[in-house]
Amino acid sequence: MTFKSKMDWWAGPLLIGIPLVFLVQLIFGLVDGNTMLAGVGGGGLAFLVILYGAIVWPLRYTLTDDTLVIQFGYARSRIPYDVITAVEPHKGLLSGPALSSDRLRIARANGLSVQISPHDQAAFLRALAEKAEGLVVDGDRVVRAPKPSGA
Repeated sequence: MTFKSKMDWWAGPLLIGIPLVFLVQLIFGLVDGNTMLAGVGGGGLAFLVILYGAIVWPLRYTLTDDTLVIQFGYARSRIPYDVITAVEPHKGLLSGPALSSDRLRIARANGLSVQISPHDQAAFLRALAEKAEGLVVDGDRVVRAPKPSGA
């Protein structure tokens, strides 16, 4: 099951607006014969296309049989379900594979965490709890269920 990233209202205009500035520079540079302006515009545009393809698109979260796969551009991060200790709401813009400040923080047993922003957080949490043995939905979060006292 795959979930797309939620995108804040400002992310789209920002991600599209910056390349448009370079595109305008490229066009004006070509029309005016200004090679410096065309070079800056073309170089900036090419850099952003490569950057977006490398780390921004596609941005999705896939629940496999035993692993959460976070894909951001060419990169993939795999988090086995058995190392997830909790998934809880988090607001912030710290670095992470997310295009929204409305995020979920995935805590792992080794103390590390990652922030993601699935478009439908409630559906993501339910699907994660269904896939991952030992994880249960608790309101707007997923937690590791306590082990039975006899185990």
